[in-house]
Amino acid sequence: QIIGTSEIQREEWVYSQAAYQFKLRGHPWLGSGEEAVTSRIKLLNLLDCFASYGWQLHATVDMSLGHDGSETDTWFFRRIQQ
Repeated sequence: QIIGTSEIQREEWVYSQAAYQFKLRGHPWLGSGEEAVTSRIKLLNLLDCFASYGWQLHATVDMSLGHDGSETDTWFFRRIQQ
């Protein structure tokens, strides 16, 4: 298991079920030292998992949300046509 269900804060289908999104709890990618290495390994494992199901990373975007200036790292995947 790459990311446990306890680490997922919210998940839902959006845009008339054309897209699926999930939000992880907290800020798991902001670690430092050994924690940062663990986070990056999880990221690589997550990319491998998506690839094994036929999904390819298409784009990454840092999106600002709201007036508080918070940022959301967003990954967009596309299905590989075979």
